[in-house]
Amino acid sequence: MDLEAVWQRLGEIKTMNVRSSCFQFPPTFPKREGKGKVILTESGEALVFCEKGQWQDSMRFTNIFRWTFDRAKGEIVLEHLRFGTEKPVYLFALTPSGPHHLKSAMPHECGDDLYSGQLAISDKTLELSWRIQGPSKNQEVITVYT
Repeated sequence: MDLEAVWQRLGEIKTMNVRSSCFQFPPTFPKREGKGKVILTESGEALVFCEKGQWQDSMRFTNIFRWTFDRAKGEIVLEHLRFGTEKPVYLFALTPSGPHHLKSAMPHECGDDLYSGQLAISDKTLELSWRIQGPSKNQEVITVYT
């Protein structure tokens, strides 16, 4: 998988559909789906996605993620900017794992939780799937970007 081509595709994203699931018993939240738009900002070797949308129950959401292309390491890093750009929350680094896939080489430990992810690339979409697993979490978030 050519990371330059993936990076170019990330820079063209405008919309998103998201599905969030909890696999704990009892679940800590119901399965939910939403859709929204992506406001993209370029900053050096980084792309910042400001995702704004609405869940199916009409509740609004906003998330800010930073994608950074580290050409020297051959990876694309994903961070959540819930605490701002100066205190990013590292999620994982994606590396090529097949002709149309990137995958986190290792899960990232954050406290007791493990974060892992993958990105599937098709002609029209980029599908980001990430898992959070730990003693009190077992969640999956799937976002389809167009």
